[in-house]
Amino acid sequence: MSKPSAGSRTADASKSLSMRKIVGWFVASIVLVLAISARAFAAAPAASIPTGPFTDGQVITVSGSGFPTHSQDPAGLQIIECSDPQGSAANLPTDAGVGCEGISVNAGQINTDSAGKFRTAYLVAALSTKAGTSSIDCDAAHYCVLWVGTDYNNAFTSGPHAFTTPFEVNENTTTGTPPSQTNTTAPPSDAAGSSGTTPGVGTAGSSVTLQGSLASTGVPGLVPWLLGLGLLMALLGTLVRCLTAGRAR
Repeated sequence: MSKPSAGSRTADASKSLSMRKIVGWFVASIVLVLAISARAFAAAPAASIPTGPFTDGQVITVSGSGFPTHSQDPAGLQIIECSDPQGSAANLPTDAGVGCEGISVNAGQINTDSAGKFRTAYLVAALSTKAGTSSIDCDAAHYCVLWVGTDYNNAFTSGPHAFTTPFEVNENTTTGTPPSQTNTTAPPSDAAGSSGTTPGVGTAGSSVTLQGSLASTGVPGLVPWLLGLGLLMALLGTLVRCLTAGRAR
């Protein structure tokens, strides 16, 4: 019985090494696709409020999910009132210095829990440019929204953030002085209402898809899947061709 020649053994070893490389690339590509997809499809920040309209000086509950955890963002979240003409997602502000009122920012620190959820109280105020009380209008005739995020001054649209659904603020006809904006932060809770609402559910008191998606600054979630699928198909085709060629020899 003849022994395989040195050339034959070298060819077999080279073929085996090539196959291991291809399998290695195939496995690595699967891991890469899963990692990219997990990030792309991570829940976007969302914030929800009760159904409006509200009254000037009314304290409402704001809850949200999908934000950085307290360990990731020790400084906590911020909430400010912003204008939203006609209550349209297309008219949401892109610059806090132009479309929002800085004095409406929450005074107390709002911390998220280990899942990036929060639940807090917020004092809603009627704002008017005509009365000289603000640079934006937020009253019974002008819609506004709440912006929730990590830094409205430096990362208004680039950082994690979400807008609530639009609402109106009626004049407070009761006597007395409205309560001031104090530390209204409530402890994070997993109870009903603390997790916010699922982005994309356009019901009253929830954030809608277009609004919540402003917090996402990456590529669309479908792109990584398509790129990964193409890579897997290419590697699979190479693997099949190598196996076919090996059998033919």
